[in-house]
Amino acid sequence: MWRRLAVVVTVPVLVVGGSAVAVGQPSSHGCAAIELVPLPGDAWADANDVNEDGVAVGVSGVGKDIDHAVMWSRDRLPVRLEPLGANDETTAVAINDAGVVMGTETTPVGERAVRWDRKGAHELVPLPGDVRSLPTAINGRGDVVGRSVSSAGYNARVVLWGRSGAPVELSVPPNHLGDVAGVTDAGVAYGFLEALDGSHPLSQAAFWRPDGALRLLEVPEGSVYSEVEDVNERGVAVGRVNGTAYRWDADGHGQPLDDLAEENTDAFAVNSRGESVGISVIAFTRGTRWGRAGHVRELFPPADTWMPWPHDINDRGVVVGTAQRGWDTYPVVWAAGSDQATELLDPHGAALTGGGAAKVTNSGYVTGGRAGDRGVIWRLPRS
Repeated sequence: MWRRLAVVVTVPVLVVGGSAVAVGQPSSHGCAAIELVPLPGDAWADANDVNEDGVAVGVSGVGKDIDHAVMWSRDRLPVRLEPLGANDETTAVAINDAGVVMGTETTPVGERAVRWDRKGAHELVPLPGDVRSLPTAINGRGDVVGRSVSSAGYNARVVLWGRSGAPVELSVPPNHLGDVAGVTDAGVAYGFLEALDGSHPLSQAAFWRPDGALRLLEVPEGSVYSEVEDVNERGVAVGRVNGTAYRWDADGHGQPLDDLAEENTDAFAVNSRGESVGISVIAFTRGTRWGRAGHVRELFPPADTWMPWPHDINDRGVVVGTAQRGWDTYPVVWAAGSDQATELLDPHGAALTGGGAAKVTNSGYVTGGRAGDRGVIWRLPRS
């Protein structure tokens, strides 16, 4: 995934306190689980992201209808991120390594994108004529990409909010919709175009420059479907074309990645070394890792599980994802250089039913889990 420099920045927000948190004994080959408690008076908490410094963000809530955006710094005490409106519900979705947070706020007219920085909360307004703004990703300098939605709720437009907070519409041809998966530190958004009239290609892998200009990536003639899912700091992109995992270089030239003799493959994430992970599918799903030259290796789940699904890879080559035991999912990690997964446990050493590992930082923090009414992140052992 797109990596960023680690810079510690203090964000002035409303501190509402908290109680001690539980840090589990090292388990799962030395992986320590860290419990994240809700705000005082709230009943539950969930972590959505963590940065290189181990600062996590997410949501703390009461029941199903009252949510508060929250940050857990390294002391693991919850800090509320101030909303724009007095009674609005908020959720913190992502944090970059500068401590800038991206999230949403539910207002009387619908959801609005919010960016929290050292000066407080800032609304990321939709394009003129639209009423809702939905963020997707944030980069290292605080640029946010997402969608601007009309009152009718369809034909959303893709946008980039730069440092000024003003929305820049990303160019989309007539009779098409755009969808963005992320944004690089250079401000280049990536994702795909979707044809509304059923014409071919139905979708096409795309980049957008910071000024909104569209650039289509190279795909084989006659391709029906393609999309970009991740880009590294060298501009190397991964995704899929017609059910085949694909890699594009910084100039937009693409090539298919090797497979495991399977029918369908997909690449989800790429690190700075050009290593990527994804899945291969025919009768069942198999975890897959591709080296810099595109050569493929299978990633195996823990012995009593099946259906491995890698989600992310860091620059050390550590991979995180999920595996299934029965029909429940569990978070797992593949150590650098290992093809065999280890299960990530909760702070009490128990299996985390229904959990999953979505992201791993270069410093070894993992997010994506929840144990009961508490959020969970993990710290992997330093090698």
